[in-house]
Amino acid sequence: MNKRKVLETIKNFLVLSAITHILIVFIYSVIIADFSLFNFFKFLGLDLFFPRIVTGTLSHIVSFLIVIDSLLSIHFIFVKR
Repeated sequence: MNKRKVLETIKNFLVLSAITHILIVFIYSVIIADFSLFNFFKFLGLDLFFPRIVTGTLSHIVSFLIVIDSLLSIHFIFVKR
């Protein structure tokens, strides 16, 4: 097995894990009617070190902007080659 196939397998595993995680959080958010769980800082686990980072409107706005910026950056770096 060559290095490229191993890296591709690891990448696919991480993507599948991320999608599964997002689906579980989405379903749980619907059940408890709390969509603040989608705060990107909470997804990253930063609330473990900075508990107040996921509270407040500004946190949700900055989280959303970081997600949009990340998606656009990934698109222009990897897709638009």
